[in-house]
Amino acid sequence: MHLLPHKNETLVVAHSWDVVLKRLTQEIEKPLSFGIPSSLSGWVKDDEFEVTLKVRRYHAFIPVIRGSIEPTANGCILFLEYRMLRFNRFFILIWTFFLIVSGIVLLIYKDMMFGGICLGMVLLLHTVAWANFRLHLKSTREIFLKALA
Repeated sequence: MHLLPHKNETLVVAHSWDVVLKRLTQEIEKPLSFGIPSSLSGWVKDDEFEVTLKVRRYHAFIPVIRGSIEPTANGCILFLEYRMLRFNRFFILIWTFFLIVSGIVLLIYKDMMFGGICLGMVLLLHTVAWANFRLHLKSTREIFLKALA
C-alpha cells in the first residue's frame, strides 16, 4: 500500500501508436472552455506523456496522469500512473512527518491526549487526501478515455 494517493493502470487501445499521440496532442491544444473541465493540459514527447485536467481554479487533488505508450501489432498499450501534483505530495509528506514527530515527542513526555491527537491527525490527513484523489480520479479518467476514443 502506498502512503500517498496513487493508482496504476494498463490500457489496451485498438488505435495505432501515432493515432493515440495525435489525439492526445489535439486534446492538449484545445482551448479552455467554460463550465465543467473537459480538456487536458500537459505534454507529449515521443512515447511518453503527462497530462492533467485543464481548469480555471487550482484543485489540489486533481491527479496527474503520467504514461508511456508501447506499440503492438493491433494497436498499442498505455501504461498509466495517476499521482497527485508534486507540490501537494511534498505538502502531505511534510505534514505527515511533522505530526508523527510531534505525536511521538508528546507521547514520550507523557501528554497522551495531544500525542494521540497528532497521530490521529495523520490518519485524518491521509483519509481526506485519498478520498479527494479518488473523487477527482473518476472525472479525470473519463475525460482522458474520451480523448482517446
